[in-house]
Amino acid sequence: MFNFKKKEVKGIKTLGQRLKSVREEAKLDLEQAEKGTGIPKKYLQALEEGDYSVLPATVYTKNYLRVYAEFLQVSPQFVLDLYDQEKRIIEPIQNKKIEERTKTKPLPKTIISPRRIRNLVIFLIIAACFVYLGFEIKKIVSPPFLEISNPSDNLVINENTIEVIGKTEPESTVTINGQEVFLNPTGNFQETIELANGLNTIEISSQKKHSNKNIVYRHILVEQKENQ
Repeated sequence: MFNFKKKEVKGIKTLGQRLKSVREEAKLDLEQAEKGTGIPKKYLQALEEGDYSVLPATVYTKNYLRVYAEFLQVSPQFVLDLYDQEKRIIEPIQNKKIEERTKTKPLPKTIISPRRIRNLVIFLIIAACFVYLGFEIKKIVSPPFLEISNPSDNLVINENTIEVIGKTEPESTVTINGQEVFLNPTGNFQETIELANGLNTIEISSQKKHSNKNIVYRHILVEQKENQ
């Protein structure tokens, strides 16, 4: 754990700016924060940028905020209260933007001439050639398909183990949280994963020899069992 003192951030309006300011004052980058909290970097960045559309369901976002606040040694309750305040303001604005984007706009009037038709045909032929070449290259470097049938994302359970079941292309290499797992000849795999109490992030990746990785995340919240 990094050692730094609590400081009150002045002149910062948003929650994300407050979190980022405290992190930078502690001379930490997002990679260090990811390692210290177990929260994926893209979610930490979304929290600091106030981009709540990237984040998972509210219960998981609040859990991320609580963990991040404790890591930065600031008040978790203060952070969660500020998040609730910002969300009440941001959600109506985001909904309005979505409504504006979905409104039907009138189509502009166009004049179709033989010259335009000829140019369009030439363009389509050239484009088709480029698409074909691009498709052949993409088949080599594109990541394999990866389907996770269990568990579902944003799952809340009270057990400390869970079965990860999925399917990918048979010639792929599959890892779960960095550990390679057995893949049968049809591309199916099944592995039991141990979970800690609280929020767990499971990373499942599949990669062929010359391809990019296909990565799927599952977020599992383990609630402690009450004493009988």
